Amino acid sequence: MIYLKPLGGLCNRIRTVDSMLTLCKENKEDLTILWVNNPALNSNYDELFLIPEISGFKLTIVNCPPGFPDLYFPKAINSIKNIVKGRRLSAEYKPLLKKIVQAKAKNSINNHYLMDLYEAPKYVDKLSAGELDEMIYPKLASDLKKFFNNNTTSGYIDSCHRLCPIENDYKLFVPAEDIQKRIQNTVNRFNNTIGLHIRKSDHVTSRKYSTTEKFVSIVDKEIERDPKVSFFVSTDDEETKQHLISNYGDKIIYNEISSYDRNDPLAVKDAVVDLYCLAATSKLFGSHHSSFSQVAAIIGGIEEITAR
Repeated sequence: MIYLKPLGGLCNRIRTVDSMLTLCKENKEDLTILWVNNPALNSNYDELFLIPEISGFKLTIVNCPPGFPDLYFPKAINSIKNIVKGRRLSAEYKPLLKKIVQAKAKNSINNHYLMDLYEAPKYVDKLSAGELDEMIYPKLASDLKKFFNNNTTSGYIDSCHRLCPIENDYKLFVPAEDIQKRIQNTVNRFNNTIGLHIRKSDHVTSRKYSTTEKFVSIVDKEIERDPKVSFFVSTDDEETKQHLISNYGDKIIYNEISSYDRNDPLAVKDAVVDLYCLAATSKLFGSHHSSFSQVAAIIGGIEEITAR
């Protein structure tokens, strides 16, 4: 059994889970995904996606409380903090925690090690998320081989990275039915529509290279090329969205957003809607080193052009 804790926001988790599904199928290993609600993504897996139908191995997805399993590892400091903060692990998670502790002690790959291996700060200004992935797969291959060939115990991985090449273009991720309806309602408005993913907020690299001015220039050139073109805009910055609407009016299509706070479950659903709407455009202009831009383009089988 492999235990995977995907880290980060929506698309980091999608990328990590997708790669582990591929690896577990290749290695005929059962997989338990620890889907942890936290401020980076506060929504259960089954509220966002249908549970994928898998053949060749057993897949279990467990919606976990914040801090699981790390805050409940048997350490004195954890026990003290949990008592002080009133945190108690319900009985349903205790047997799972015991198995994870055993797996982590004997056979594990952790995100800190992967971050060092990826050397992201060294390459983030030059490479896209996909280019960095392609560079890291050969470096990681021997570690993964050793990990899966350890037949004496289960294994534990926590990661915000892809771990192997893409096999099925994220087709195992199918949005929940209520989200599918929202996606279709927006996509029905598309007519010769180009996607714009403008990442702001906490993504320093995107803000640095994929500026609002770059996207405005792109929009102007596309309108000059085809006056009938329209644009679907996905952004985490309301000011940027309003700027485009005020300048281009009905050419800008967008979804109403409940919140930009990832700690809000409705905001996470909004992000899934935006992701699949971007995937349904004719081509996508994305933000530099954004996994959201990359995943949307791969899902839709469309060209992704970084605005920089």
